[in-house]
Amino acid sequence: MRSQRVRAGEAPVAMLTMKNLTDHTIDVGGCKTERVWVQGEHGEPPTTYRGRNANGRLLPGESPLQCTAVASTPLQPDTSITFHFDLLEYYDLHEPGRYTGYLDMPSEEGWLRTDPVAFEITAEDPAKDRKTQ
Repeated sequence: MRSQRVRAGEAPVAMLTMKNLTDHTIDVGGCKTERVWVQGEHGEPPTTYRGRNANGRLLPGESPLQCTAVASTPLQPDTSITFHFDLLEYYDLHEPGRYTGYLDMPSEEGWLRTDPVAFEITAEDPAKDRKTQ
């Protein structure tokens, strides 16, 4: 598991590459909602409205977000596509600390879970930290 270091206030980014291993074209993206999960040293950090919507945990009085995604993308056999997820859109990650996260993605077979990724939110400049090590 590779770890990413980012400064507080900067966005940790999760990347997901999907490869079509079938012999037919499949549609990816569109309005199928991914689920994004993050855990910190002190449990799950506070979620954003988008994060609660994606994970099916809206608060009383919150309405589901309308899909604004572009149409799904046809993925040809033996080709791949990479999606980038700004984790600040799903969680308040301004508190320095170590975190892990993963995605659940919808598929014809049900929800598929990615491998977990680790990242650290630092109060200092990560590039300066690397120079001093």
